[in-house]
Order: sequence, then structure tokens, then C-alpha cells
Amino acid sequence: MNSQKVPLKNYLLLFALVFVAYSNTCANQFVWDDTKLIAENLKIQDMRYIPLYFTHDYFDRPTAPSHSGLAQQYWRPLVLLSFAFDFFFWKHVTLGYHLTNILLHAMNTMLVMALLLAMPKTRRIAFAASLLFALHPLQTNAVSFISGRTDLLATAFILLSCIQFTRYASEPGGGTGNLVGTALFFALSLTVKETALVTPLLLLLLALFIDTLSRRRIVLTMTVSALVIGIYLGLRGTLDLPLGDLRAAARHISLPSLLASAESFIFYGRLYLFPVALHSDRFLPLPQLLDVKAWSCAALLLMAIAITARSLLRGGEGGFFLSWFFVALLPVSNVIPIYPGIATTQIYWGEQFMYLPSIGLSAAAAYFLYFFLEYAEKRRDALLACAGVVLSFFGILTYAHNEYWRNEETFYSRTLRFSPDNPRMLLNLGMYYFREQRYPEAQSLLLSSLKINPGWAICHNGLGAIYAMEGRTDDARREFLKAAELDPLLAAAHFNLGMLSTDPEEAAAHYLRAIKASPLYIAPRIRLAVIREKQGKTKEAIRILDEAILRDPSSAEAWMLRNEFSERKATASDVTQPSPVPSGR
Repeated sequence: MNSQKVPLKNYLLLFALVFVAYSNTCANQFVWDDTKLIAENLKIQDMRYIPLYFTHDYFDRPTAPSHSGLAQQYWRPLVLLSFAFDFFFWKHVTLGYHLTNILLHAMNTMLVMALLLAMPKTRRIAFAASLLFALHPLQTNAVSFISGRTDLLATAFILLSCIQFTRYASEPGGGTGNLVGTALFFALSLTVKETALVTPLLLLLLALFIDTLSRRRIVLTMTVSALVIGIYLGLRGTLDLPLGDLRAAARHISLPSLLASAESFIFYGRLYLFPVALHSDRFLPLPQLLDVKAWSCAALLLMAIAITARSLLRGGEGGFFLSWFFVALLPVSNVIPIYPGIATTQIYWGEQFMYLPSIGLSAAAAYFLYFFLEYAEKRRDALLACAGVVLSFFGILTYAHNEYWRNEETFYSRTLRFSPDNPRMLLNLGMYYFREQRYPEAQSLLLSSLKINPGWAICHNGLGAIYAMEGRTDDARREFLKAAELDPLLAAAHFNLGMLSTDPEEAAAHYLRAIKASPLYIAPRIRLAVIREKQGKTKEAIRILDEAILRDPSSAEAWMLRNEFSERKATASDVTQPSPVPSGR
């Protein structure tokens, strides 16, 4: 690899620019999934739970139909391990988590340059492409959002796999170590994000682009990659963490959904060229069959794919870069709907999906810049000045858009400005207002969310919590029961029903259901222990509290109650124990 030919100052400049562009994220708070995955996640706050990262769902959900309508599970142990590492040093101080994300993005920027430097055809554009990748505003969903780390880590491992593959392809004899490295980094990427399954296709693209690669090495690489995928799928099957039923998802493919998928490709390209009005959690309605815009997008996409394929087969750099974009975006393209449960009306697409694909577009932009510079020598300075202005503008946009992730209220409210009918954002902002004790606003937002998605269990549970705080016990119970009916594994609904119940045994039954649904949920164990102690079952109450403390040693309430119950048990033993009979002389 010829990265040594690039001055160290180029790497340092990339590193510095990334830190400047994202420096204001260090004051941002936990937002959206950050709360569940980090702030309230007992698993990452105690090193004893590290083995669970490798055997349980990423969100600690049981295997059950999700809101998509399929049994889908996420297996991302290395992401949880990185959060645990951050928590060990930083606890709930978000600065450290953001620093890790910035470092990962800086590293990915350098890996992009290293990959392009590894291939003779792309060395001249390596620095420019890396600069564009580093500063493009679309990356904020992966870098500014702590939980966006999945894309950062997955991309790092995918790039490392690709770099190892280029070494395997270009070095005389290849070297078994480079092939093993290619497979190892691919395997690691699969422990971070499921979309990393696209890596073998990216390796095939590299194989088409690298002239010196023999057919034997290609076959060997694909065979090893298939073996890695087989082990990965087998392991997930053993752990009962399915990827999802692709056959069931494929049944939701329709002409309107394919047209929407084609539109999304064009929209992604447009967002890359004009990164304004950025926001998360986008939904694209399915077009009508005679929708002119949809068919125009489909025709434009087919034309772009044809031109890209022709260029790639001829060994053209532009074809390779655009092929990277198309292939990397394929797993989230909705050709097979990501969320089949909504596929009859809309598809889901998001800016966060562009992190890996944007490498191809950044390289393509740099390639076309150099192409024009070669054929317009008299305007070379003007073109370079324009490129500098665009890069500076992108850096400023990135810095400004980081504020979108400042805190939960900012994130949810700004997203709703662009997507006022987004049920997830309505729910999340409503629950934020609930925590802030702004109950009327919270109720209004949750009711709006339920109008759009009446069968959302977590939304019914949230509405019940508002009614309970307002003293509307019957309304609260009705909503909690509805939530438990819609999702029997929603632990919070069972816990809330237990809290409302006046019958101790009925309450205990609800707490037991909550514990079964979420074994790391400490609150129902504590409430169950209180019930057992009031029933005179102090020994059982202490055992339940011991189980709670075993799962969360930091629970002050569990420790306090255990000490209190232990003292009562000791006092009761002293009172009931018979006095010793004095022996006679």
C-alpha cells in the first residue's frame, strides 16, 4: 500500500477538520435511542453483563413480532461493548461518548484515503474524496447521534476488510494473512450491523476494478465470505435472534413499492448534492401507478445504473465509485421492504443509511473534479476555488446541523416540523413532555400518534401513564390493559397495571409478568418484594431483593429495603425465640 507517499500533514489535516466540524457535539445530551441503549441500560453499566451482549437482542427485546410485522432482532455485541467501555470512564457524561464518535469518524476518513491510495487508479483523488467524506453534512446522523455509532463501527470494519482485500489482490502471491484479515474484518462488521452483509458485493466490485486479481483469488475470497455468512447465520439461529423472514417480507413487494424505492435512490442522490433541510426518520408515501414523478425517477435510476455498469465493466473509475453507492445502499433500498408492516402505504428511508454509500459519491465527486481540472487548465484556479467554497460550506452546514441533536426536545420538535405526522416523533416528544410534567401537551401528542397508528402498544402505555399522573385511574387502567393486549411482552404495561391494582395478588401477578418479559427490569422486583413482605413472607421478599441487587448493585432502593426487611426479620426472630431454660444444680 502506498499511503507512505502521502505526507503526514494530510492525515493530520483530516483529523483536525473532523474535530473542528464536530466539536460542538460534545455538549449534546443523550437523544432518542441513547436513553435506552446507554443512560438506562443496565447491561452496559455493569461489566458482569458483557456475556449477554453476545447472546441477547441489542435492544434487550424478546423474540416477538415488531412494529414492522415480522420477528426481527438486532445482534450488535461490539456496539454494546463500545458503550460499556465509554460508560466505564464517563458514566452519564455525554462528552466522552461524543469524543468516541468523533474519533471513529476521523479514523474512517483516514481509512477511506488508505483504501483509495491502495489502488493505482484512485490515488490522485484519495485526499479530496476523504475531505469531502469527512465534512459532508449527511454524516451528522452517524456522528452527532451517539447511537449512530453502529454505522461508524460497521464502516470501519468494512473498510478494513476492503483494504486487506486490495493487499491480497495486489501483492505477489496474495498472502494467506491478507485473506484471513479480509474475512476477519468482515466477520467483525457483522457483529456491529446487519447491513454489513453487503461487504462481499463490495469486495466483488473491487475485484472487477483491480486488473491484477486472478479468478482463483476471487473464488477463494467469495468462498471464505460465504463461510463467514454461514457461521453468522447459524450463530444467530442458535441464539434465537432471527434476521427476519425475507420470504414474508418479499410478499410485500409491489409495483408502487418498487417505484418508491427508485424515488428514494434519486432523493438520496439529491440530498448528497444539496444537503439542506436534513432531518431523521423519513417516510416516503407509495406513489400512484400513474405518478409521473415516480416513473421519471425510475427511468432516471435505470439510466444511471446502465451508465454505471458500462463504465465499471470498462474499468472506469466513475463507474466503480457510483457502483459503490448503489451496492452499499442496496440493503436499505426497500427493494425488499425494510418494514413490511407499513409497506402497503409507505417506505422508510433515512439519512443515516448514507454513511457507507457516501464514500462512493465522495470519490465520484473528487474524480469528476480532477477530470474537469485536466481539461480546463485555464480555469483550474477558479475550479479549485469553487471546490474550496463548497467544502467550506459543507463544513459550516455540518457544524450547524449538529445542533439538531442538541437534546431530546430539539431533536423531536425539529423533526416534526419536517414530518408533522410522524407517529414515532409524536410519541417521543410526548413522553419527553411527560417527564417534564407537561401533561396536557404530552397527552395531545400521544393522542395524535394513536390516530395515525392505533395499534401501538407503547403509545397506549404512555397515555395511561399520563392519565395515572392526572388521577384518572380508570382511564389509565384501560390504556395499560390495551397496551398489554397489543404487546403481551411490554414489561412497562404489566408494571403499571401492578401499580394501579388494589389486590396484592393481582398486582404480584402483573409484576411477575413484567419480570418475565424483561429480567433486567428492577422496579417490578422491588414492588413484588414489598408485597411479599406485607404478606409476612419476609424471607421471600429478601430473596427477591437479592435478585434485584444481583442485577443492579447500584439500586439504592433495593439495598435500603433489603436492610430494612433484614432488620425486621432479625427482630422477629429475637421476639419469637424461646428463652433458654436455666439448668438446675
